[in-house]
Amino acid sequence: MNRLKQTPPVDAETLPLDLITFLAQDDERFERFLALSGLGPDDFRARLAEPSFQAMVLDQVLQDQSLVLEFTAAHSLKPEAVLAARRKLPGGFAE
Repeated sequence: MNRLKQTPPVDAETLPLDLITFLAQDDERFERFLALSGLGPDDFRARLAEPSFQAMVLDQVLQDQSLVLEFTAAHSLKPEAVLAARRKLPGGFAE
């Protein structure tokens, strides 16, 4: 019998922080993200807890499919999890 694994609900509070940690674990990846986002490292650290900042991070990452796939593979998530988390943050859009 073939059973599909139940996907746990996306936690819009922890997924962005997991993603930020993922970005910061690789200097090249993090520097590229900062360059594309226009943020400096100090701005990044100061705003980590802001839901609107987390939404902006997800928006930026969602523009890079390879980054989404790399992050979700590393965390055993479906790529759709990033989009689902984004929907739950300020400025999110309806399905």
